[in-house]
Amino acid sequence: MLFFLLPALTGCGQAGAGQTESEAAPMPEVTVMLAQPIERAVIDSYPGRLAPFRQAEVRARVAGILMERLYIEGQDVTEGQTLFSIDDAQLKLDVLTAKSELARAQAELYKSEDTLRRHEVLLDKKAIQEHDYVASLTAEMQAKAAVDNATAALGRAELRLSYARVTAPISGRAGLSLVSEGALVGQDEPTRMTTIEQVDPIYADFSQPSADLLIIDDGVSNGRLKKIDEADIEVFLGLPDGSRYPHAGRLIFTNASVDPKTDNVSMRAVFPNPERLLRPGTYLNVSLSRAINPCVFLVPRDSLLRNEEASHVLVVSDQNLVEKRPVKADELDGKNWVVTAGLEAGERVILNSLQAAAFEGQEVSVASIVSAGEKLALNN
Repeated sequence: MLFFLLPALTGCGQAGAGQTESEAAPMPEVTVMLAQPIERAVIDSYPGRLAPFRQAEVRARVAGILMERLYIEGQDVTEGQTLFSIDDAQLKLDVLTAKSELARAQAELYKSEDTLRRHEVLLDKKAIQEHDYVASLTAEMQAKAAVDNATAALGRAELRLSYARVTAPISGRAGLSLVSEGALVGQDEPTRMTTIEQVDPIYADFSQPSADLLIIDDGVSNGRLKKIDEADIEVFLGLPDGSRYPHAGRLIFTNASVDPKTDNVSMRAVFPNPERLLRPGTYLNVSLSRAINPCVFLVPRDSLLRNEEASHVLVVSDQNLVEKRPVKADELDGKNWVVTAGLEAGERVILNSLQAAAFEGQEVSVASIVSAGEKLALNN
């Protein structure tokens, strides 16, 4: 039995060798994208809180009984619009009294002026003593002062009468009424009646860690980043549903000092709010860019491999070998990762990375090459 099996085994071995040579596995094929550097703003995001552009308390500046509320709570009002009316009967009587006092003072002035004119003529003719002339001159001056005093009193009375119409000091959205009809207001102090908030435009207050500012300043100083002028900085808001607020804001304030308690720098941006979509007191995500990175790469999401330690892409070397390249990619732009470190311009990034991962270190054949612009356009 052993004699007959040996030739058979030898024949099987020769046939296997012949099959390996004639039917060798084909070289793996990959599709690559040429890495193309682009300029991209360095985006930082922080929690922020909305605040009204202007806020005014409406107070009663004259004492009286509140007669009527003349606005709809929660609606927009315009500057100068009457919001409340206060009983003005006594105030009108005060105006009439002041007018009568002014008329009396004007009559006294007319009388004293006439006496002074006659005494001037008599003094020229030496028909009266000089002290009589001085007395008439003094009386005329006192009468003028009395007229001025009565005029001021009338002005005060008319001003107090105007306060019976409580008007909006600014345009904006009026809040709830804090007093009701029949209440005595303005008796001992200006009674707070409601609040008006101007919400178009609207402020967004937020803080940026001083460490982030130092990173940007360091990148600008060593040439890695290009600084954006503060007047050109755009600010964006992220809405609770994950979408971006359609109107860009602008940075209007950066505190010169760092808060020692939080190590943050306070900032404020202003946003248009024509649709009244934004409301004061809301917490939203605030994003802004203070610098531009002139050399970043956009890599399709499926071409980047991530694990707990690092992120990497697969590239085809000049020798057509698959190499794993560690990269820094912390931000998504649509369906693309933003790679800020680890790639060089012109490198061939494998697009079908998941399949090619099995061939790391092996020689591969490049089936097709697409430009970054073509691939990213398809992704978006």
